[in-house]
Amino acid sequence: MMISLLLAIFIIFLCQDVIEDLLGVSVANLLLSKGAWLLLMICAVVFLLTGYVPGFLFARIPVASAFRNFRESKRVWKLGLLFLQFIAAGLLVTLLMNVIRQHQFMIHDDPGYAYDRLAYCNIAGLDSTNRSKVSQELMRMPEVEMVSTAYALPLSGMSGNNISLPGSEEQLFNVADQYWVGNGYLELMEIPVIEGRSFTENVAVSYEIMVNRAFAEKIQMYANWPDGPIGKQIFITGHDQGENVNAMSGGYYTICGVYENYRIGSLARLDDRPSVLFYSSTPLSIQLVKFNTLTAEAVDKVNNRLLEVMPDRNETLSIYSVDVVNLYRDSRKFRDQVLVGGIITLIISLIGLIGYTNDEINRRRKELAIRKVNGAESFDIIRIFLKDIMQIAIPAVLIGCVGSYFISDYWQEQFQEKVSLHPMVFIIGALSVWVIVAICVVYRTWKVANSNPVESLKSE
Repeated sequence: MMISLLLAIFIIFLCQDVIEDLLGVSVANLLLSKGAWLLLMICAVVFLLTGYVPGFLFARIPVASAFRNFRESKRVWKLGLLFLQFIAAGLLVTLLMNVIRQHQFMIHDDPGYAYDRLAYCNIAGLDSTNRSKVSQELMRMPEVEMVSTAYALPLSGMSGNNISLPGSEEQLFNVADQYWVGNGYLELMEIPVIEGRSFTENVAVSYEIMVNRAFAEKIQMYANWPDGPIGKQIFITGHDQGENVNAMSGGYYTICGVYENYRIGSLARLDDRPSVLFYSSTPLSIQLVKFNTLTAEAVDKVNNRLLEVMPDRNETLSIYSVDVVNLYRDSRKFRDQVLVGGIITLIISLIGLIGYTNDEINRRRKELAIRKVNGAESFDIIRIFLKDIMQIAIPAVLIGCVGSYFISDYWQEQFQEKVSLHPMVFIIGALSVWVIVAICVVYRTWKVANSNPVESLKSE
């Protein structure tokens, strides 16, 4: 037990980065916490149960019974523990499969815009002249396909402003206001314009606004626009045009185009409000770079050019796809936790299974020898043990799969879009556990099934 504790501490320090990522606490705090004392108390209890109690029970066995080599089959508690272990193994294996499917779906799902070759950096500390210089220098590079600027990114949370119709002070609904974007933003992001046109670019002051499909559909609930929203004016708060309109801070803007809906936020924190965009000819605080081919070498070259253009700043590109994956960091951590728990539970189950099978082989060794003498084949011997184990493994894993279904369904409630809990996932998970259990049983019984029965009968 002391060796196992020392090995555990060694593994903890060896994997401290992973542990800190999964648990969100440092290894030092983990080992010095109250939980560590609780674990030591559990170890003490285990020591008593595995050392003192068996010794006490063996001491009460009559000597005559020991000389008669008396054996009594008390398998119920062993089978009960195996039953619980198989339930846990089936639950965690199928739960892990569903968590992996959901996580992969989220990081690969189409958000409505293209970001596979996209990177960005923050240039908020530069004036407009230097921002323009950065865009121009990057656009000259052969590795870069397009550049643009934006006030905010779709994966970030957006501010909210209210919409009104001209001549009315009634605020109709709130929108996700992404504020301003620069030249070629929609083209760079590959966001299709489904009605009207994109902004009139390179104008000093723009009073145009673009809205998404959800906005165009929702405004029809309040406005009588049979020919659609293009060319119509709306009032939006938060965009003051230098005068106090209708006693509200805001201004009138003309809808020039409607773009297709795209995701703002993540599937875990989805902003499902209608969205709007404004145009700015002045370069904004986020520099967007779309590569011809996104490679490490191309990113390094652009970072070096940024350092040349902005020598006083240490700004480097952030890869957009990496940030998308990081949006689902919590689900990744949960996946890793289930993975670790599933591996440990499966190992414990197999250790218990091997121990039980060894005990049964030793207890029934002479019975098996007599069966072989009477013509039983090796497969017949193996089938005896397989039937014994599968009678508890099959229902236990099925119970674990049922529990996994409810846990997976509850966990997926936090996501706006989710993968279906397909029955085939649970079937594959259950079969995987059963196959592993069967292989373990066959491995442990193969030797005795092919042994010489005379060797087992010599002691009779």
